[in-house]
Amino acid sequence: MSTDPPDSGTVLNRPAPATDGLITVGADGRVTGATERAAARLRTTRGALVGESLSEYVDGPWPPADWSGETTDRTDGPVRLSVDTADAAPAELVVYAFDDAAVEYVVVVGDAEGGATDRLRTASERYRTIFEHCNDGILILDPVDERIVECNPQACSLLGYAREELLQLRPADVHPHEVDRLEAFVETVLEEGASFTSELSCYTKHGQVVPAEISASVVGDGDSRQVLASIRDISERHEREVELRRQSQAMDAAMDGTAILSPEEQFVYVNRAYARMYGYDDPEDLVGCPWQELYGDEQVNRLEWEALSELREDGSWRGEAVGTRTDGSTFPQELTLSLLEGGGMVLVVRDVSDQKRRERRLRTLSTVSEELLRAETGRDVAAQAVEAVSSVLGFDAACVRSYDESANALDRVATTDAADALLADRPAYDFEATYAGRAFRSGTTVRNTTSATDPYERGETESSLHLPLGEYGTLSVVAPEATFTDHQRRTAEVFAGIVTAALERAAREATLQAKERAVRTQRDELDTLNRVNVLVRDLLEALVEAKSRRTIEETVCADLVASELYQQAWIGSVDEVDETVTPQAAAGERAELVLERGSVDLNAVNGGLVADALDRGTARVHRRYVATGAGVDEVGIESGRLRAVAAVPLLSGDRTHGVLVLSSSRSDVFGDQATAGLEALGNLVGYAIDALHRRNMLMTDTAVELVFEIRGRTFFVHLSDRLGCRCVYQGGTPFAAGQIKHHVRIEGASAADVSRLAAASDEVIDCTVRHDHDDECHVTVVVEQSPPEVLVESGAVLEGIVAEDGVARLTAAAPGTADIRAVVDAIQSRYADAELVAKRDRVDRPPAAFRGDVSELLTPRQREIARTVFEAGYYEWPREHTAEEIASDLDIASSTLHQHLRKAERALLSVFVGEDPDTTTSGGS
Repeated sequence: MSTDPPDSGTVLNRPAPATDGLITVGADGRVTGATERAAARLRTTRGALVGESLSEYVDGPWPPADWSGETTDRTDGPVRLSVDTADAAPAELVVYAFDDAAVEYVVVVGDAEGGATDRLRTASERYRTIFEHCNDGILILDPVDERIVECNPQACSLLGYAREELLQLRPADVHPHEVDRLEAFVETVLEEGASFTSELSCYTKHGQVVPAEISASVVGDGDSRQVLASIRDISERHEREVELRRQSQAMDAAMDGTAILSPEEQFVYVNRAYARMYGYDDPEDLVGCPWQELYGDEQVNRLEWEALSELREDGSWRGEAVGTRTDGSTFPQELTLSLLEGGGMVLVVRDVSDQKRRERRLRTLSTVSEELLRAETGRDVAAQAVEAVSSVLGFDAACVRSYDESANALDRVATTDAADALLADRPAYDFEATYAGRAFRSGTTVRNTTSATDPYERGETESSLHLPLGEYGTLSVVAPEATFTDHQRRTAEVFAGIVTAALERAAREATLQAKERAVRTQRDELDTLNRVNVLVRDLLEALVEAKSRRTIEETVCADLVASELYQQAWIGSVDEVDETVTPQAAAGERAELVLERGSVDLNAVNGGLVADALDRGTARVHRRYVATGAGVDEVGIESGRLRAVAAVPLLSGDRTHGVLVLSSSRSDVFGDQATAGLEALGNLVGYAIDALHRRNMLMTDTAVELVFEIRGRTFFVHLSDRLGCRCVYQGGTPFAAGQIKHHVRIEGASAADVSRLAAASDEVIDCTVRHDHDDECHVTVVVEQSPPEVLVESGAVLEGIVAEDGVARLTAAAPGTADIRAVVDAIQSRYADAELVAKRDRVDRPPAAFRGDVSELLTPRQREIARTVFEAGYYEWPREHTAEEIASDLDIASSTLHQHLRKAERALLSVFVGEDPDTTTSGGS
């Protein structure tokens, strides 16, 4: 409008000209406020005027007639009214429309001449201009009704509302997040008349928060008091302050040290990181100090010459330096200098000690990797790995464990001294329960930190890393008084990978070398086997010609040493009762020493190797190194070099004739095939010794007769006891599987009773009745390990057995050169209760020799027919079978049978009567 109404609060609270008064009127026409001058003009008091209808004082209609029509525009200008009261002083009422919820009209009470109207118009225009064009947003608030009663355009723009929208809001709608603080601020304004705050911010229509400074004052008085609030947007200033705080905090909290120097090169600002790098607790301790105090003389000279000259020329410099701490220690640093306007400079320092250490460790890691990959064995790799942990990771305690698949366990193969000290007081844990075991099974690194509450109870913190080494085991690193950083863990994992690669390479190399050794060994063993075979063949010829056991033993030892395969060979006789071995012949190195030792405990010879071979009945081999200069503690062992030793039993069937012991410095002479050849040689020597015993027994006229009584539960002893009979051994013939068929005459028992008891006996394999008479029968019986077999194996022969009344009397004969102790041991080993009751020497011709002489006069066919006729009972009375029946079974003519029998009978009689066999005439074919 052309003339705006004045701000009601402003008008009422500002002093009016001496001749003017102001009145505010509400929509209902009643006075809501008045100045003292206005009340005086109307001849009343201010208290009486407020609340009265203005129509009581107006000369004319109220509201003014010009505003009463619907088409009347109240913006056309004020309406002038005269006072209706006769008592009132001459005055003019100038009415202004005021679009406000509380005040609808403003009335100026002036003098009748109208001077007040002009002054009021001027004041109103001035106040409206200020209100509308103020840079700050202005709100007029009604604290009682809690509403916004007026606003200027800046307030609408600031908050994002149209004027009509904003006047519909409550103050709390502008500050929804700070209602309590808003209420407290308004209360302070009402109490003190004015106040200021920067703690309130405004919410815009679109939900944005606007930081603000608000100054407020009270307008009006009494119940009509209102609050005029001026709102200033401080968003930009707030952002600048926040950014400055952020930058300041960032500098203070930065990991890098930051400092600012004055043009005089003194510190004016130092952040905490910079101070701590040099050993200062408080950054202020460095303010005012020159930068040169933080470097040694050499570094100061270098920086002034190199860094500052480049800084002045280029405005910046970056490089490396060495700083000095307050305690005199130094540290490597990365230094950046920037020139400031005015001559000052900014220093940014980064401590690169860790980086330098990492670089050194990486260089060390590279060197260690090369060394590990040159290690020849897995144990070498493990030993180098634990020693390298200190240089690579900086910790002294390390341990490598190797996985033992057969035991499902991790065994320590390499430890540092520090690790030994730590592990010495550790309890033993099962593989499944250890951190190393967990790392091995999972294939991942296990990091553990223990304390006093853990099982070790050391009362201190201790960290450990357990890293898998593929299928080979684990690497454990212990930090007794520290913890592992992530970088150290990663470095340890890289190092473990290198160790694993080295172990894999060593394993491949070991496999290749093993294959090469196997090929060489096979080649050497094949060559050795050929030589052993030739040696055995040559020895066979020599053994056939040997006339004594000593000759056999000496020949074997000498030829074995002469082959250059063995450095020493000796043969010893064995006493199984005393468990001793006595060297009988020796050849090669230190042979005299071997023979001089005499009898030696079986278990003391070559670490029990001889006893083991005799117990197993097979050749046994032992390889060992004997330290140079050590004494000879065992028979057949020479000190000073590798010695492979073999013990070979000398066997003839189940009988042991001694042991052959061979020593060699060659690793190929006792391979599996060569050892099998030596076992064959041992059997050959055993058979040769046994054959020599038999030949001596046949050739000598001197014999030893041995008589044994046997009361054990053998078949014939049991038979004589149960049937009250007498059993007489009458010879034997071969049976299946190398067993002997015994011909026995039984006196005083029937064949049926004998067959019944034989069938019930576990000892009897076969029993056949040959003849059965009234009180006598002849049977052939086969039993397991019969006396003739036992005696033959020990070098003796059976002369007779008679069993009667539960006792068997066994008579045996052995040549004078036989080992009588061995014969007795053989019988007693077969019959536990056998007792030697007689031993006597005699000179006679043994039956075996007689049989041999007869046999030499017969052809094989004649011997076969003679034996068949005898076993068929041809010579029994009465004859069991006739000559014709026997001839028919043999598929020959009866006359041919009689010719063979006559030849056999003549040979028998010629030998018996002592006639020279050469005078006899052989007949038949």
